[in-house]
Amino acid sequence: MPASRMLLIGPIVVALLSPCATALEPEPPGTIGIRQPLQDHWFLKSSFLAGDDGAAISTVGFQGQDWYATHVPSTVLNALVRNGVYPDPRVGLNSFRIPDASDEFNKKHDLAKYSHLPNQRNPWEDPYWYRTEFDLPAWLQGRHLWLNFKGINYRAEVWTNSKRVAGPKEMVGIYRRFRFDITDRVRPGKNCLAVKIHGVDHPGKPDTQLKPLGPSRTYHKKEIQKDVTYPVAVGYDCMPPIPDRNMGIWQDVLLEWTGPVRIGDLFVRTQLPLPDTSRATIAVSVDLENASDAPVRGVLRGRIAGTQLRFEQPVALPPKATRQVDVKPDLVIDHPRLWWPRNYGNQNLYTLKLEFEADAGVSKHAEPRLSDVRTVTFGVRTVGRELYKRGDHYGLRLLVNGQRIFSQGGWLQPELLFDMPAKRVEAEVRYLTEANLNTVTFEDVPVPSEAFLDACDRHGLMYWISFYGTYWIDPATNWPLDHELLAQCGADVLKRYRNHPSVMLYSCVGEGMPSEDIYRRWRKDVTTLDKTRLFIPTIDVRVKAPWIDQDLPEPQRQDRFGEFLLALVEALCRRRH
Repeated sequence: MPASRMLLIGPIVVALLSPCATALEPEPPGTIGIRQPLQDHWFLKSSFLAGDDGAAISTVGFQGQDWYATHVPSTVLNALVRNGVYPDPRVGLNSFRIPDASDEFNKKHDLAKYSHLPNQRNPWEDPYWYRTEFDLPAWLQGRHLWLNFKGINYRAEVWTNSKRVAGPKEMVGIYRRFRFDITDRVRPGKNCLAVKIHGVDHPGKPDTQLKPLGPSRTYHKKEIQKDVTYPVAVGYDCMPPIPDRNMGIWQDVLLEWTGPVRIGDLFVRTQLPLPDTSRATIAVSVDLENASDAPVRGVLRGRIAGTQLRFEQPVALPPKATRQVDVKPDLVIDHPRLWWPRNYGNQNLYTLKLEFEADAGVSKHAEPRLSDVRTVTFGVRTVGRELYKRGDHYGLRLLVNGQRIFSQGGWLQPELLFDMPAKRVEAEVRYLTEANLNTVTFEDVPVPSEAFLDACDRHGLMYWISFYGTYWIDPATNWPLDHELLAQCGADVLKRYRNHPSVMLYSCVGEGMPSEDIYRRWRKDVTTLDKTRLFIPTIDVRVKAPWIDQDLPEPQRQDRFGEFLLALVEALCRRRH
């Protein structure tokens, strides 16, 4: 694993208990496509103290005592640190004043005495409740309300107004989004949302680095690797163990409301007829979801701001069905404003606005009705590569818009408690590019916040997504246990980030060898969902296996023991072994 790291550390704020609710500003009838974050006025408590009655806890006006005020996103430990329950583990040896998820580790280092729960109970053994109340306007009636989670860890049970929305068997995995239609569970006025968060199934036992020049911590072949979570949370040579293993609602929670048809994941693909850059082809595809019990006909409309490009396409959707719609014909932009990496040109961006208008007859309205609106930002650019040889070594050059790019950068490590506010993320990305770095990756967490990649797009910082970290999906263990869940997470990562022009390359793992089943499924999703980026099995030049041969350049296939030096890898990787 490379040694170059960046920590995104946000300010420590103690939240005060407040009865205020998250309010949604009233909007006039006819407004559609609103997406409202639920960020503030959350409260948190261990289910060991609060109990397991989701129906009661998710009731408006529920009178809970001694709940900790927090916001979302926030892990459980981050919320408790902000409330002064535990010291900040990012300072000194404070992590040894917080009980760990491993009882064996606690016993060895006498950490149970620090528990805030009665009888020195392990504070991470039980799930935690997150709870908030919010207002909805009267004009919500007749529309569909969706509840969206950008990221939870590790399992969740969701309740709204005393009704169960989802359980921990279907809502599991750190690297995927979740969306629920809660139309029949809410009402105009005050509503309540309660989320019960479970920690990882296999927390593992951490190592220590308390002896100078002694052995380092490792997460290799630890129990935590059995779960589709953040394996490094058990500790590694670059970071201490995270006592709660980052359990919590660690990314945004959003409400959105639509008509019968919702605009889902979309993809804007750009292509230049290189070496000619005087025109660009734009291909648009979008998932349309009919949430109603009746078939819906309507029109998908789109326009690209700052251009004359418009399109309309009729669509028919069966009841309760999702369909991918490919806009035909492809759009063409003359003399496009290209997106370039830092120091190679401007970071020009375009905005596509999509609308779906349902025909009459899908509601009580006699006229066509706007069902959903969505915008997406994209850049016009093409990624390519060329193989070259220097002495006895082979390398790969990255090309953007046909021009060779000298990649300069390193690996970023997620902030210890996943405390990454957008303002701090923006500053960190700006610092990197002002230092003339132009390429980074998160090695162990493939799902940075939208704020991070938006900043990369604006500042020209090229990003490499390493899907499954380092030394995790090893053939020797074939972990994690649930390959289907891992594949679902990988596909969702592709759909979530593929419109960002800053994303240049996908790798299945950072270091080590991907196991056959996992790699084949990942490769199928990459080639199906996004063919516009480069992809490689692993950055590790030492690995060899027949299932990755087809994706290795010819020189490496001929001699797997020879070094295959990627120019991109030279810039990104500083080997510590």
